[in-house]
Amino acid sequence: MSGHLDTMDEIVQQITGHLFVTAVDQKIVRGINKEIEELLPDVKKLLQADIVQKVKKLLAEDPLVALTTVNLVCDGCSALRESLGECLEEILVVCSTRLQTHLIDQHRKHSQFHVAVKALYSILQYVIPQVSLQTEVTPLLERIYLSLFVALTSEKLPSDCALITATSLCLTVSCLKTENFEVEFLHMLSTLHELQLNDTGKHSECSVEGVLESFKKGDKPLRERLGDIKPAYPVALLLHGLFNSDVQWIYNYGNWSDIFLKLQSAPGKEHGNDSYLDYNPSSRQCDKQPHPQDSNVGEVGGIFLYEIYIVIRKLCKGATSYTFQAFQVLRLWLTCVRELGNRMRKDYDEVLTQHFQECSVSEGCNDYNLYHYKKNLPSGKWIFTTLSNQDTVFHLLNSNWENPSKGVSDVVYVCMVELLELHEDDAPDQAKSVASSMVMSLSSSDAWTSKSTYPPLALAVSYIGAQKAVMLCPRLPTGLMTSLSVNHLAPAGTKVYKIMVEGLTSCLWSEYFFTIVCEALHSDDRLTQQNVRSLWLPPTLRQYPRIYLELLSGCEDTTGGWVARMAILRVARSLGSLSLKEHDTALDHEELSNLHVQKSFSSLNAYSEIKGSSSSVSVENEYYIKKQVINLCVLSYLKPALSHLDETVRGEALSFLCHTRKASEPVSLEESSYLKWFFKYNMNIDSAPFRQGMIKCYKALVARLRDASATELKKLSFRVLNSKDYSSEFVRNLKANPVLQTNTELLVWFIKLFHSNLAPDGNYQRRILSLLLYKETLLAFYEKKTFMTYSVPPRYMTVCAYINLTNSKEVCDEESQPITDLSLPWTLEMLLCSCLDEMNNIRDEAENILKIMESSKNAVCYYKAEEWLQRGLTLCNSPKASDAESGATLVKVVSSSYYNGGHDISTLLKNMERSSESHSLISFLFDCVEGQFKMAQNNLLEAARRTPIHGSLLALGRCVFEEAHVAPLLPEDVQDFVHKLASLMVKMVEFMLSKLACASQNGSAVAPSFAEMGDSVELIIKECGGSTAPAEFYHSECGEDIEERDEEADDEDNAISGDHQLVLACCWQTMKVEEILDQLEVGAQTSVTREAAGMAMMIQVACGAAPPTNASLINNTITKLLKITQTEYAEQSTLDSPPVLALHVLHSVVIHAPLAHHMIHHMPAITATCLEAFTSESWALRNAALQLYGAVVPRMVGQKKVRDDSSTLNSLTAPEFLSRHPTLAEFLLQLLSGCGSGKEVHNGLAHNTATKDRTGATKDHLSIKVASSLVPALSFVARLSPGTGLQQNRGLNDTLEKFCQVTNTLLGSPVHTVRRLASLALVALTLTKKVHICISNLLQLLRPPKLANTNLIHGSLCALVNFVQTYPNLRNDQELKNNIVTSVNWLLEPNNKCLITAALALKLFIFLQVDYIRTDVKPIDSFQPGAAEFIQTLTMRKIYHNSQSEIVKILTSNLSHTHDLEEQLCIDYLADHFKIYNHSSWIGMIERLMWQRLEQKPSIHKTALAVMKLLCTILEENDELHSLPSVKCMENLLTLLKGCHGAKAASLALVIIAHIFGKLDDNQWPGREMKCNILSTFTGVIRSYSDPTSTEDYRLAASKALKASMKSLLFSEQDVSQVCKENLIFVCTELLQDEDSDIRNSVCYVVFSLSDSDHYTKTMSKEKLLEKGFDTQSFSKDLIPDNFNLQSHTLELFHPNLAILELAKIITHQSICTNDWSSFRVIWKICSGQHIDDFSSLHKSFFNSSSYLFHSHTMNLYKEPKQLSLRMAEAMLDAVKGTTRAVDLNNVPDWLQQESEILNEQGEVLSKLISQQPHLFIHKQLLSVTSTYIVASKTLLSLSDIFNIPINITHNLSWNSSHYCSVDVR
Repeated sequence: MSGHLDTMDEIVQQITGHLFVTAVDQKIVRGINKEIEELLPDVKKLLQADIVQKVKKLLAEDPLVALTTVNLVCDGCSALRESLGECLEEILVVCSTRLQTHLIDQHRKHSQFHVAVKALYSILQYVIPQVSLQTEVTPLLERIYLSLFVALTSEKLPSDCALITATSLCLTVSCLKTENFEVEFLHMLSTLHELQLNDTGKHSECSVEGVLESFKKGDKPLRERLGDIKPAYPVALLLHGLFNSDVQWIYNYGNWSDIFLKLQSAPGKEHGNDSYLDYNPSSRQCDKQPHPQDSNVGEVGGIFLYEIYIVIRKLCKGATSYTFQAFQVLRLWLTCVRELGNRMRKDYDEVLTQHFQECSVSEGCNDYNLYHYKKNLPSGKWIFTTLSNQDTVFHLLNSNWENPSKGVSDVVYVCMVELLELHEDDAPDQAKSVASSMVMSLSSSDAWTSKSTYPPLALAVSYIGAQKAVMLCPRLPTGLMTSLSVNHLAPAGTKVYKIMVEGLTSCLWSEYFFTIVCEALHSDDRLTQQNVRSLWLPPTLRQYPRIYLELLSGCEDTTGGWVARMAILRVARSLGSLSLKEHDTALDHEELSNLHVQKSFSSLNAYSEIKGSSSSVSVENEYYIKKQVINLCVLSYLKPALSHLDETVRGEALSFLCHTRKASEPVSLEESSYLKWFFKYNMNIDSAPFRQGMIKCYKALVARLRDASATELKKLSFRVLNSKDYSSEFVRNLKANPVLQTNTELLVWFIKLFHSNLAPDGNYQRRILSLLLYKETLLAFYEKKTFMTYSVPPRYMTVCAYINLTNSKEVCDEESQPITDLSLPWTLEMLLCSCLDEMNNIRDEAENILKIMESSKNAVCYYKAEEWLQRGLTLCNSPKASDAESGATLVKVVSSSYYNGGHDISTLLKNMERSSESHSLISFLFDCVEGQFKMAQNNLLEAARRTPIHGSLLALGRCVFEEAHVAPLLPEDVQDFVHKLASLMVKMVEFMLSKLACASQNGSAVAPSFAEMGDSVELIIKECGGSTAPAEFYHSECGEDIEERDEEADDEDNAISGDHQLVLACCWQTMKVEEILDQLEVGAQTSVTREAAGMAMMIQVACGAAPPTNASLINNTITKLLKITQTEYAEQSTLDSPPVLALHVLHSVVIHAPLAHHMIHHMPAITATCLEAFTSESWALRNAALQLYGAVVPRMVGQKKVRDDSSTLNSLTAPEFLSRHPTLAEFLLQLLSGCGSGKEVHNGLAHNTATKDRTGATKDHLSIKVASSLVPALSFVARLSPGTGLQQNRGLNDTLEKFCQVTNTLLGSPVHTVRRLASLALVALTLTKKVHICISNLLQLLRPPKLANTNLIHGSLCALVNFVQTYPNLRNDQELKNNIVTSVNWLLEPNNKCLITAALALKLFIFLQVDYIRTDVKPIDSFQPGAAEFIQTLTMRKIYHNSQSEIVKILTSNLSHTHDLEEQLCIDYLADHFKIYNHSSWIGMIERLMWQRLEQKPSIHKTALAVMKLLCTILEENDELHSLPSVKCMENLLTLLKGCHGAKAASLALVIIAHIFGKLDDNQWPGREMKCNILSTFTGVIRSYSDPTSTEDYRLAASKALKASMKSLLFSEQDVSQVCKENLIFVCTELLQDEDSDIRNSVCYVVFSLSDSDHYTKTMSKEKLLEKGFDTQSFSKDLIPDNFNLQSHTLELFHPNLAILELAKIITHQSICTNDWSSFRVIWKICSGQHIDDFSSLHKSFFNSSSYLFHSHTMNLYKEPKQLSLRMAEAMLDAVKGTTRAVDLNNVPDWLQQESEILNEQGEVLSKLISQQPHLFIHKQLLSVTSTYIVASKTLLSLSDIFNIPINITHNLSWNSSHYCSVDVR
């Protein structure tokens, strides 16, 4: 027995030990609960007794721990809950003492109050229901009740604690009360309302108790109190707690047996109502809302859940900071209502049988009972129906689909689901019926531009099914496509589309959506293309995996078609529908060739052809044959897409290659070759989105390479060992693995590519992309361990070890470089040099990579650290900003890496030349700054020359503020250091400001002018003993002092040659660094604008720093600011008034995104204040209001989605606006109404506003003043729209009607802008069903009156035009068109002197496509207002209706005054719509007329430019001339080409002459001399236009001219000299490297025109190529896929990098075929850099390398001479190697020896320069020339070997594989 007791005691002690001794958590408690459930009853009792004792003891010793334990036990240990009832009183006592508002800590989640309320909730929820309450507990609960009530009204209550507090309060009430729960709860709501009115948050328990008692004793009916309750946050919390507590009394509705008995006792009574909610508000009875005579539930009457809706609706209708909580209350309430309905049905079923037996005699009684039952069900209440009333739940939800509060739209969706399910609960298929009506309402409104359309549509479609939805709404697919054109609609429309896709079969989808998707994929709108690719394609191909073949067949051979094709393939592959795995191929290419597949590679129907052409295909291979054919078709698409001119096409093709369904899928050999080819030619693209796309694709690719290699190595049991431990046979087996060989070789290739591209001679785009991609490579293998510490995890170490093993020094040959830990021997040096780059991004990325590599073997070592740190400190002393920034970056990077390596930085500092006793780098740099500042105080000029301050200050700032790991200061020194730094910086700024203002009379108190600063600098130089002559010393980029250059050297304005520049730079850069320390200066002479901005920023930061749960600060701030704006003030010219400052502050607060949540309910008042401020006489106040208005409008109606202000895409539905801001809507209505009534005085003005006398000036002034508020108010209202069909209701329609009536009165305003905006607002607010009525009313105003108001006519016409544009279907209403013609036609009569209204009438007729128009309309004086617009509209209307005859009539007429305008309009129309008439027979006549115009003197006609533009269009669209230009015409063109009549005329003449060269034969020219003169001038002009310093228009004209003429001038013309051809090739090459991407792309068409030439061998058949000795296997292998037929394949437009290569191939092939080596030599000159003459300027620039403070980059920074040389060399060698059999050995190049001598001379100079400057990365021009020389020398040697011509290169330069940018000279 004792042993048994010992066991029991041990068990109890063990469990209590876990519960009370250790750090208990929820997991432990649940484990204890399982143990207790397995105990015997005796042990349980013993345990429970022990638990009770320990809980009581713990409550006395440590109450908070005890309450936490109680909470855990109640929540996770059901076996011990009942035992806690024995200590219930003690627990409640402790809770009551902790539930005080002063114990609430809003900054702590575990405050005493929080712990107590959680424990109380657990007790109320789990313990009290299991025990019987004693009388001693009731006073405690009452005290707790009051404490919780007070806490609920406190502003300090955190949001995470507020809900549990409210729930505990409701549970407490249910424990205290046994009846009349509804009454008590309404007392609580009324008390909250009263406390909100009387200074919320400052109440005690006594005051709360007093208010409660007063309500209990009051005589006011409780339902009236319910209606009086105003929405507030505590009310929302209390309701949320009520529905969350799940107390049973909320489901009270009476007893069905008693209800039936009462109803039977009064059988003659009409169908009564239990509540005012039973009345249909759409009927007239709803206005009375009578109270029921008898009630079933307590005093309140009716059902509580129905009655409380009036409060919930108020909470949800206002725009408040608790809107989300309000809709959460609505969601919980709907859930409770559904539960109420379920209980009603259950109880009714139980009593139904008994009452049916009793009422069997009287069927009427039975029917009445059934009616009463259905009437009381939720679906029988009007608040849950879809009636046209704005107070129903249905319309409340539909008015909040676009609610700006975060999360509300999602809650609205859930609420709508609950509402539909509520109807479904009462009657099966009722939800589908409601959903069907929703779809029909949405389709009838046709509001596809409103986001509110899509969420309810998605919900409705999910209920009724996709097929039925399309039947009900045939325009559904088209409407969904509308959403793709706008970003904010696309996700909502996609949600509907996904539901549609899931509910349609493949056939039905093809029927409804195939055409729609194809149109979207080929849309001209890029946004639509992008959205359909990213949002619609994935769900489509996921649902229908094989549909991608059908989509591919619908793709066109346009740019949009190629984008779509690649996107389809990408998505199909990412989803697994398409696979390019090598092992999936069952047949090789030879088998497919035997099956005649080669003729069908570009067709997706190849499979059927295979089956029809061969019977030898086995059944088991049928699937593999089809799959292989598909794969080959895919690959045939891939190469053209990768070389396409359009970046989007190339990006999609790359994404297709990189992204697969399985992240570790190996890269095939063919994919590897494609990837290498793509990255080789796309590293310098200057499109930021394209680079980001490449980075994203490469990130996925490198992960594939890593994971595939790691998986394969795991299969081979490869482990990380020393390289000596691997046997040679084992290494050979590893290398023989195809997956490892392909994937690791590709990874190594990428690493070497990125390193080779990081030479300084590359452009910025190539270097930054290489750095970013290399960083992604490292991040794929390195993981972040701690803060900024990286290491390679074990799972990836095998891949790194394998790469190290197969690329070690022992394995690599002389040309290849060893790789260690994904880096080359000179990686560190390359990255440190990149830290010296002028571009910030390159420095930052190099720094990031160095941070990653700190843990690798290539980290900065000790002996290198001192050298680079010294270099960085030297650069910090450069006056050039970029050098100083580079030095600061280098100092931080080197010191951080050195310190993290475990070295002592102080030791390194002692070895520096400027050593000090500093123990940290921070102290060292601070001493440097302090010393340099002292020197500046003594002699600012000397300091500016030798030791400017800003470099060291930048380095100090980076080391201190950018979290650099550089020997931090001791903790006790931090405060002193910050004080010293701030003091020093203030002194420096004050000193520099005083120096710059020393020549100003006001000193530094007022900002000096530029002239005063110049005088100050001159004064400083004189005081310091300097002069305005060039400085003795200045700093170069490398930081070394260089002596003053020779006076005869070129003296550029930007060189650091003047002391004044040095002084100015020193002062400015030092003050710029002051940004580290932000300080606000306030003084009497401080700028008022800066004071206002500083005050605004300060208040913005203060409000934003307040706790999120405490809105008192922001509320009080906004209230006071609004009050200040209403104060009166005296206008002063020098100071801003308080209202102005208040508006500026309001602007800063409104635009602050973190405060948006708190600003919602303040926005109506702020908007009203803003609009009122526009009427002020003060310009400052109106200006402040305008700035505030710009911030208010996006907050109220949302951001603009498209540029067009009048677009419905920018609108917000009126139901949503009115439900959120009813007070603001009323204010706007009053504002517009007041202005409208005051405007009526102006409606009686004379017919013509121009004849008003001067006595009306005052009235005009007043109207303009009023209009100043009308304009923003109308702009605001015009952003609204009637809304979707679901949102329409009677109350909304009445409000919109009021707005329309007010807006109608503003159509006659004397202010033009008001009329225009009023017309827009009228159209926006008019309901669709009332459009015809509104138009009829406008037409009544436009009928010829006795007294016509021109303003009113103009406003009405504007409204009519807007109606017709907004509703295009109106043009199909013939009756309406006739009425418009009848009412408006009089405006075109001669007696109408207002041409503005006449022009509008003409536009209206054009929009309506009205054929009738008066023929006697004559243009009036062109100087009259509106005459130009009238003539233009009339002319365009004539052209539209009778284009050909009218065009000929205008062009052949001789009108003098208005002829120029009409002729220009006619020519512009032809140019814009030329494709319509291009194949017409009369286009030749138009061309002849244009030539005749050019025969006349160009200065006679103002339309000469338009004539030339049209002529360019005609010549560009036609292959030949319809008529030859005369000699006079050619002479005029030559005159124009020489620039005698302006640059624009010369550019157009250049293009026209280029077309003449391309279309005229030699015998058609008017004379050989004329042709030679024009050709000479043409060549010179096009060469000058292509210069990088010329304008973009000139360079674009040069590219167009080349496109039209280059093919003819190079291959056809006989009189073209070799110099001319050489210039043309140079120009084309130069433009293909232009820094403007549009110009580069335009020149690609030049190359395309050359490639289509008969002289180019690419168009030859294979047989002809073989006859001429061409190797078809190697010919154009980089550009055209091998599986394409060369005869039938359409050549694609290559992007510029490939176009350069293609151009060189075309020239070299042509030269070899014709044995004309002069053109071949031109390509060689480009390869060797002779065309730009960089070498001749190298020696001069090398010995005169000035450093510039301010670079003016007129040169082309995009050009890359090295890459150009590589492309030219590649083209020459490929051409020569592929065509050697076509070369006549007797005519081999005779200039190879001459070129070798030129190279030898260059090599001698380069060898000397390189020996003097071994660091080539510093001298970029030397590096560029050296790179070009190395490529050229290797190319020349290769050519000599091919042609067997011995040459000798005396100076053989080559790159050193061990160092960065280092050259070996042999």
